[in-house]
Amino acid sequence: MARTDAIVLGAGIVGVSVALHLVKRGLAVALIDRGEPGHGTSYGNAGIIEANTLFPAAFPTSLKSLLRIALKLAPEANYHAHFLARVTPWLLAFRCNSAPERMVATMWAMRPLFGRALAEHEALMAEAGASRYLRRTGWLKLYRSDPGFAATRPERALAAELGLPVRAVDTWEECVRGADVVVEATRLVTPEPLLRTEWIAPGALVVPYGTVSAVALDLTDVMDKIVVDDWGQARAGPLGALRAHVDSGRLSEANLHAELGEIVCGARPGREHDSERILLWHRGLSLTDIALGRAMLARAAERGIGTRLPYR
Repeated sequence: MARTDAIVLGAGIVGVSVALHLVKRGLAVALIDRGEPGHGTSYGNAGIIEANTLFPAAFPTSLKSLLRIALKLAPEANYHAHFLARVTPWLLAFRCNSAPERMVATMWAMRPLFGRALAEHEALMAEAGASRYLRRTGWLKLYRSDPGFAATRPERALAAELGLPVRAVDTWEECVRGADVVVEATRLVTPEPLLRTEWIAPGALVVPYGTVSAVALDLTDVMDKIVVDDWGQARAGPLGALRAHVDSGRLSEANLHAELGEIVCGARPGREHDSERILLWHRGLSLTDIALGRAMLARAAERGIGTRLPYR
């Protein structure tokens, strides 16, 4: 039987990194996971390397946030009622350490770790021949309201003290120009070309998502590939971000590159060059709702939860 010096549980980015560094130090390592490496939380974090994180997550202070968690409506937190008694001491300590002065102290203690995040990822990416996947475009964060943005003033002040570049912008152009991925998700009442075509950089992926169009009519003219989830659905009806493009003939079956399913199954190519501008017009498919509903029903049956309602 092969010798094992260390066992690492979990094959996400943390587990794999730990295992690799142990191997480099001459240890025989067993990396254990119930699934494929990198298919848990590491798969769902959008591939972001957060080298500029300052404050850790804090205990919620508003009644609204606490109610959302208590009613299990908050995606950032979940709990089992029978386990609350056991974790109450930890929750109290968490609340105590979420005081502003303690958060600042924790930030300074954690900063050396976060400060190394990019360099450590770069080293592993170089060894794996994956450096071409790293895009140094920074982190764009949007706020729903002026008060929400104003609440970040202490964090932005600390970022400046640490020498981390933070730039507040006021216009669509400053947010969009040069971005690798642009997702337009406005909720306009009448069409208005807020997203200008000249802002779209070579290599960008653009996803217009609004029910009422917020993009310019010539947006499709600069695209190397245009993809929809279902052309039959996209070309019909009065609504959609590219409705005017279809009605005017700028988008038709003749210049449509593919439906999303064709790319997924390999019938049509996806991105072939780094400089390609690609537009995905996502309308949503009821088939995905059916698949999700079936999965939710199966999981509820496994856990013995849910209520069966009579139909007629």
